[in-house]
Amino acid sequence: MAKTDNIGKLSLTGDLSVSDAAKIHEYMSALLKEFSTVCINFSSLEDFDASIIQLLFALCRQAKTETKKVTFEGTFSKDVRKRLYATGLISAPDVDDSVIVVQLTDKIVNK
Repeated sequence: MAKTDNIGKLSLTGDLSVSDAAKIHEYMSALLKEFSTVCINFSSLEDFDASIIQLLFALCRQAKTETKKVTFEGTFSKDVRKRLYATGLISAPDVDDSVIVVQLTDKIVNK
């Protein structure tokens, strides 16, 4: 968790699963309380399960109700790309990182 330019940042790290969900939810909630924008960085994320996607959707839904913003950034590992593609959140596993950010924003943030 970091504070930059009045933006709360959370870097997802390692191989995340449901056993990490409570702690991640805690971080996300704290960031949303303190900042008007929450930025999720994927650069250190190796892989994840469906619970993490659910947390991202929940964060974005809560941000909307509070008139706050969620953004995504970073680079995406091969396994993360496969998982995002398998869940229908991106159009192909080999698209550019910037395209992934746009597609995630469209599918998660703008829903």
